[in-house]
Amino acid sequence: MEQQMGKAELLGKMRRGRAAWEDLIAEVPRERMTEPGVEGDWSLKDVLIHVAIYEDWMADQLEGLARGETDMRDTFAIPFEVNGFDVNERNAWFFRANRARALADVLAETQRTFPRLLAAVERLTDDDLNETQRYVWTGGAPVWDAVGGNSFDHYDEHTPNIRAWLARNAA
Repeated sequence: MEQQMGKAELLGKMRRGRAAWEDLIAEVPRERMTEPGVEGDWSLKDVLIHVAIYEDWMADQLEGLARGETDMRDTFAIPFEVNGFDVNERNAWFFRANRARALADVLAETQRTFPRLLAAVERLTDDDLNETQRYVWTGGAPVWDAVGGNSFDHYDEHTPNIRAWLARNAA
């Protein structure tokens, strides 16, 4: 039997994951957020915009789902020209495209995308979130799994590198 997750449980995981993410980010002084080395050449600012882009993309997909769409939506978050890239090429493209953005702009973006993603999940039903076949863009996984991969699981993916960077560069 396939694992199921209800909306209330998913929203709880999202909120707890985000709270832990924001607590971690709060440990970094603002003046250090643009220092490279968190993940290769990436600074914390670069990691933050990377995560925000995927949250925004996920919100786009869920908003389409709520309208009855089944195909992946072309979005502002992930432009058409990068849809065919593998994940590493896409992430490198995002890094280059956003590297010069001001920290204040990136921080504002990170505060905008998560509430949008939460609102998109709140509009769905448990059945929508557990669907595995109707939505082409999930690749046969339940929708909730894609949401986790673009929110709390995504934070967990980057957290060890941020913690290691903080430990290496402790003041």
